[in-house]
Amino acid sequence: MRKRQKSSSYSQRCRPVSLDAYTIDNTFVYNSMRLKNAALRSSKRSHANLAFDDPFLRHNALSTIKLTRFVQEKSNIYEEFRDVPQVTTRPDEVPLGCEDKNR
Repeated sequence: MRKRQKSSSYSQRCRPVSLDAYTIDNTFVYNSMRLKNAALRSSKRSHANLAFDDPFLRHNALSTIKLTRFVQEKSNIYEEFRDVPQVTTRPDEVPLGCEDKNR
């Protein structure tokens, strides 16, 4: 390990980076950090989905039986999820050279 730290290629690869440039929307930064206390970890989903923060959106707590009935009717599914905000990037906001997978 000490041998690696002395070499110049190791110092170039492991340069410390400031987290000031990252926002809460960049959840991959927060999930890559290793926290000692698992209780401090927060959900990636709660940062990314605005529907979790909106108390005015309707929601239905369903049991297993009610869920199987709910899934059988597509109109109910559409009605339930049509008000959930969809946050996506526009193609002109994506920097040049970025891959378009998972969009």
